Amino acid sequence: MNIEMLLFRDSNWFTNFPTTASWAEYFYSYSKSTSANGVIAMDTHMIVRLLETLGPVRVDNVSFPITHENVLDYMRSAEETRPKGVAGKWDRKQFISKLAKPLLEKILNARGQIWTKLMPVMLELLDEKHLLLQFDNEEAGKFLERRNWDGSVRIPQNSDYLMTVDANMGYNKSNAVMEMAFEYNIDLTTPEIPIGFLQVKQTNLSKASIVCEPYATFRYLLPPTSPSVIPDPIYNIEECHWGYLRIYIPEGSKLLRSNPKQIEAESTMLGQTIPARTDDLGSEDISGAQVFGMMVITPTRQSTNTIFEYNLPANVVTWDDENQSWTYRLKVQKQPGMVSQPFVLTVNLPSGVRIKSANIPLTENADAWTARLELRNDLTIEVIFSGE
Repeated sequence: MNIEMLLFRDSNWFTNFPTTASWAEYFYSYSKSTSANGVIAMDTHMIVRLLETLGPVRVDNVSFPITHENVLDYMRSAEETRPKGVAGKWDRKQFISKLAKPLLEKILNARGQIWTKLMPVMLELLDEKHLLLQFDNEEAGKFLERRNWDGSVRIPQNSDYLMTVDANMGYNKSNAVMEMAFEYNIDLTTPEIPIGFLQVKQTNLSKASIVCEPYATFRYLLPPTSPSVIPDPIYNIEECHWGYLRIYIPEGSKLLRSNPKQIEAESTMLGQTIPARTDDLGSEDISGAQVFGMMVITPTRQSTNTIFEYNLPANVVTWDDENQSWTYRLKVQKQPGMVSQPFVLTVNLPSGVRIKSANIPLTENADAWTARLELRNDLTIEVIFSGE
């Protein structure tokens, strides 16, 4: 991204949220006279759900109520456009506090039936990782850890693990028009040598045709497609997506193959060619992790398919001598900020074995068993199989 130093805005690079929170507190204290006692992170989906539950709010200097239907347009417009009548320096992020104040007041003043409606929504937002919490208080931290609300990357022992994280490196908001879907094929035909094959499909739903060059939208501004109460003339959503894609898998996994693409110099912020390579990122200081990453550019109106094939450690499948059966466990951790992503799991078993139990619906096709799932929450999957 041609950045010479890390700033507060960059603290969310780290997938493990406690690490991100630590950096956020550090950067905050660096520029303030004091530090903070914790970090709360939320995404735009949370704002929409809160307004949907609590009803509209009034924001200073905005002539219309902000609702769950227009809040995204309001935020995008406010971030890019200097309001009429404002002279001098304009802080394009100040809309956040202007919106947060009436929304927080509405939450704190909620009573009776509003709280009855609000609490299930808050629990849903926490469970689905639209809201992440970190407090320096030790007991509060332990509570958040037990409820899986602290955003930690936790890799269980004797289990397969998968987390896919896409970071936007393109100085734009193309995430708003990106979709991701996953297909994970686990080959257990030789249970002692498990092999994982992951395919990540990223689709850019932009309606524009824009070349994949930095700041291309300043040369290809879109004409308005329809009348809008809140204008959105240059908000740079409709662009190519510069993504750095990382996968988190169990420690000891060995990459067999992947399909990185060379990125030409004219498509990079530094003006330098990025060779076709998959980066071995080690553990990123996450216990039990092996991390791989690569740059993936998804042009407008196109899809990219990225694959990773790797040997897994043998202990992701365990043998129960008493019951004469194998157990395969898989934890799939969701990237915070995503609403829902299709996840297809295919389990290939040795010929002649049968599934004794599974906690997900599986459909058989020869010796392969497939489940079509939605990654809305973290998934914990267990499949027990044995010979006839």
